[in-house]
Amino acid sequence: MALQSWEGALVADMLSEDGGLVAGLASWNGGEYGGGTPAAGSLTYIDGDDQGGIYNGVWGDGTFIFATAGTSGVHSYSVDAGGLLTHLDTASLGYLCRDIWGDGTFIYVAMAGDGIWVLSVDGAGNLTAESRFDNGATYTKVWGDGTFIYALRQRGGMRSFSVNGSGVLTELDDIGSPASMTSITSDSSFIYSAKSGPRSYSVDAFGVFTHEGAGKIFNNYPALWADNSFLYLGNTLWELETRTVDGSGNFTNKDWVDQGGQGAGIHGDGTYVFVACLGDGLRSYSVSATGIITPRDVNFRGVGDYLGVWCQGGFIFVACDLDGIRSYEVDVVIL
Repeated sequence: MALQSWEGALVADMLSEDGGLVAGLASWNGGEYGGGTPAAGSLTYIDGDDQGGIYNGVWGDGTFIFATAGTSGVHSYSVDAGGLLTHLDTASLGYLCRDIWGDGTFIYVAMAGDGIWVLSVDGAGNLTAESRFDNGATYTKVWGDGTFIYALRQRGGMRSFSVNGSGVLTELDDIGSPASMTSITSDSSFIYSAKSGPRSYSVDAFGVFTHEGAGKIFNNYPALWADNSFLYLGNTLWELETRTVDGSGNFTNKDWVDQGGQGAGIHGDGTYVFVACLGDGLRSYSVSATGIITPRDVNFRGVGDYLGVWCQGGFIFVACDLDGIRSYEVDVVIL
């Protein structure tokens, strides 16, 4: 039985913090577990669509859903009241699309070997390429905070950009270390990135970064998401961690859960947190006011890895590698 270290304590894969055995699961703080179908947070598959390529990123603007699909480009979808997907348009950008985010005006696409593309979308879901920032770098992730755009480079660090009314990006700052960061997100206080551990950054009015804090390292972190209560981290050894962040950007570990998967994408709907867990499917969790994680349900279909997740309009949308995009609904019970 492999042992894991957390805050200096040895924790067995099937042992909770208080020493109680938890069959097939592990949690630092001993969250609630139970067999059978959860009464709350259960996942139901609704629909799927596959336009070819590798679906690796998903984002929504409140009206449409957009997905990056490798060399297949960027796809836009409408969603009806029952969660059924209708493909609307494709932006074929010529290179490998890696990630997607938007600010309500433009959509930003991180590209392998082709920089960052900026797209617009009309009222019918049609996509138009507006501009491209390309300095020869491969960009793996893109995010924004409503003021600036941030992107990660495959063999570099993190960059900040401003965008004008025509969708043209201007580089503002560049953090070169650590190289090959794997994930990025933000809340109302900080920008967060991760590689082998999370880091927090403040950003001034000119888009210049200041490194504030670094969290304890437990493995690589391909996924981050924040909701102003916690920072949620997807780990290559287990699905989900929660940490709080103080006013100085310092991290405090709260809980973690291991059901045998890896966290590749994280998002929440205000009641549950959802994690795309590669070949382990989509998982739902509730998180208490103190950050304790409770597993709720898991759903897996097809053979493709679950790589990205986004919540919108009461549904959950997942980018599923070679299996396209999928929509789910969750049984919401206020906990």
